Amino acid sequence: MIEESKVNIDGNEILFKFKNRKYDNNHILIVFSGFGGSNGITYDFENVLLDSPSYVLWIKDSFEENCSYYLCHEMEFSIEKSIINFIDSILKKYSLSKENCTLIGFSKGGSASLYYGIKYNFKNVISTVPQFNIGTYVSKNWKKASKYMMGDISESKIKLLDSLLGKQIENDLNTNKNIYLLTSRSDVQYITEIEPNITKFLKYENFNLFYSDSLLVNEHKQVTPYHVPLLLGLVYSIAQNAIPRYGYKILKYDDKKYKNINIREVKAYVSLRKFIYEKNKLYLEGVGILRGYSCENYRDINYELIFMENLNNQNKFSFRLAKDHKSNLTRSLYDGYYVNYDKGWFCTAGYNGLDISSLNKGLYKVLLKIEQKNIQFETPLLIKKLEILNDSKSIRFFDNNGELFCEVI
Repeated sequence: MIEESKVNIDGNEILFKFKNRKYDNNHILIVFSGFGGSNGITYDFENVLLDSPSYVLWIKDSFEENCSYYLCHEMEFSIEKSIINFIDSILKKYSLSKENCTLIGFSKGGSASLYYGIKYNFKNVISTVPQFNIGTYVSKNWKKASKYMMGDISESKIKLLDSLLGKQIENDLNTNKNIYLLTSRSDVQYITEIEPNITKFLKYENFNLFYSDSLLVNEHKQVTPYHVPLLLGLVYSIAQNAIPRYGYKILKYDDKKYKNINIREVKAYVSLRKFIYEKNKLYLEGVGILRGYSCENYRDINYELIFMENLNNQNKFSFRLAKDHKSNLTRSLYDGYYVNYDKGWFCTAGYNGLDISSLNKGLYKVLLKIEQKNIQFETPLLIKKLEILNDSKSIRFFDNNGELFCEVI
């Protein structure tokens, strides 16, 4: 993992990470980030770019622990000025020009890569699912960031931020740029952010537009992770001065779906990802699905945690579990056919823990019960290499041949 550094440029502290080039590569990749991590602040593409042949500069959109779209604080644009001055200093330090530099970003970072690339005349820009209506988007979805960027939020400030990126493109006279835009009609933002602005790019000599048409991409935040191989191909090619020219491409994929599942062949997939018992509350979460059965909607699946007494009377204690939406599950659980598993995440209600004080003294095997389409399936919770955290002396959880057991003392 690359260590974070910081530098003060014109009164603004910039947090960043930097990776040196390999061999004699004469290119730099500058990465702007989308919302993510704590308070929406993160570094994107950090792990996947460690093998890049070029220099890589990750710039964190964190100013006084707030996101700013790499632009402004209370509508004063000193952050933007500091960032471009910082980038210029890095280019100068390593004897690089704007022609052997690529800007890349996803969502918020995609907006930034386009904005900086076009306004400051960089040669290569890679942008995935950017926002054009920055003021509208941030004011509706990221209240803390919008307050930091605008101060007192008003329609006039929102409209000004909404117009920034579009005006830069419209006023750009240098059309000799390589621009790569990745989007999907399955992204709810496509209608408002991408579709009205596509024609603005047609003047560029090498504008490349990619539409994802995969069934595994049905949300805004799924577009970029699914297409990391394509993005790496672009990055590596440009870094070695082999400039791709694709034009307009629809990225098509397999569209197989499960059909006619035999109920006798139904199999469960369960993966316990977290398990903590502390302060008399049980916190657990993980994946639980029946292969081939969609859980696209919350009503499609239900979970219960079963404590089966390991004695002759086989008493059962049942506790209802909650469920959550995880947009990466359908892709990560794909096994040759498309099935939507996005609601296949079990957890405690509100992630606030589960009270199991009603358990009697005894030894119990812990099971997960999954119910879908009138099918009920009980399966042991497998621990594998998951650490069991337990601070109680009256209840003990332990691993027995890979399965979870509980002893109430």
